[in-house]
Amino acid sequence: MSEKERVEKFVLRIKPSIRQILEEKAKATGVTLSEYLRRCGLEKQLFTAPTEVNRFAYLELGEIASELEALSNGQKITRRVINSLSSRLS
Repeated sequence: MSEKERVEKFVLRIKPSIRQILEEKAKATGVTLSEYLRRCGLEKQLFTAPTEVNRFAYLELGEIASELEALSNGQKITRRVINSLSSRLS
């Protein structure tokens, strides 16, 4: 589709309690209510957004994996690498 598709407004009548539940679920997945409803309606998979602690852990694990991979590829083991891995793994 080469032209931009026109966006249309869609009105949905629901009880406030249901809207609150849907908004909480949308927030948990890190998307707007509109995007949440679109994805649910199109049967696209939604995941809960990681917490700040998990996000930090994923970054740490990624850095550890990167350092370990560099070591396995023949990178010289320096005191910085040892200290970095030691502090992260303890």
